Amino acid sequence: MSWYRIKLNTDDVVAFKHGEIQNTFEKRFFDLGGPRDAALFSSSLDDGFLYIYFSPGSLSFCKDIITAYSGEPCETPGRIGVGLLVGYHDALDLLRQDQSNCADES
Repeated sequence: MSWYRIKLNTDDVVAFKHGEIQNTFEKRFFDLGGPRDAALFSSSLDDGFLYIYFSPGSLSFCKDIITAYSGEPCETPGRIGVGLLVGYHDALDLLRQDQSNCADES
């Protein structure tokens, strides 16, 4: 399974779409008992976009969110500049240590 990301522009952030995504993810995450392999991350980049990353373990309950926001598959993001939004503290171990993000891929 792949990682997925959603790219939000400034207008999306002002409209609090990132908060809506996080709140929906969090509710589903806890409703399912907190799957250990599911996590939600974000990173803010110099290009003016906010990226939301979904771990492969979250796809079973978040594919509709990813589709609704035109999410796309990406490489595993790196730890630098990426923050954990929802998941267990050790979810950071799911991230790569050698790269900051996968935002420059298309």
